[in-house]
Amino acid sequence: MAHGLGVDKELPLIERFFLGGRSTVRGYSHDSLGPKGADNNPTGGNIFVLMNWELRFSLVKGFGLVTFVDSGNVWKTKDDVRDDLKYTVGAGIRYNTPVGPIRIDYGHKMNKEEDESYGEAHFSFGHAF
Repeated sequence: MAHGLGVDKELPLIERFFLGGRSTVRGYSHDSLGPKGADNNPTGGNIFVLMNWELRFSLVKGFGLVTFVDSGNVWKTKDDVRDDLKYTVGAGIRYNTPVGPIRIDYGHKMNKEEDESYGEAHFSFGHAF
C-alpha cells in the first residue's frame, strides 16, 4: 500500500501499482488489472494484493516445466478494496541458459469477465519472481 502526503493523496502515475502480465498475474495482459480511465487504459492504484505459487520440474538438458497459480488485483485506495481478486492457473516451459531461463507461460483466467479472453501467453527471460 502507498499513501500520498499533503492535500492531494493521489499518487503520481509513475508511483502507482499495476498488475497483470508475465511476472504478476500471468492470465492477464501487462498492467491490465485494476482501475481504468475514461479511455479504458489502466490508471493503477495505491493498494494491491499479489500471490504467486509456482512448482518447477526439471526435465533433460536444461529444459523444465512449471505449473502455477497466480492471484491479485489493484485498487485506487484502501476504501475501494473488495473481495474481487483475479485468479489464474497455468503452465509453462523453461530452457535454462547461463544468464537465466527462457520462459513461455500460458495463464488461464479462472474468473474471467464476459468480454475478456480466456487467458494470455507470455514469452520472457528470467524467473517470474
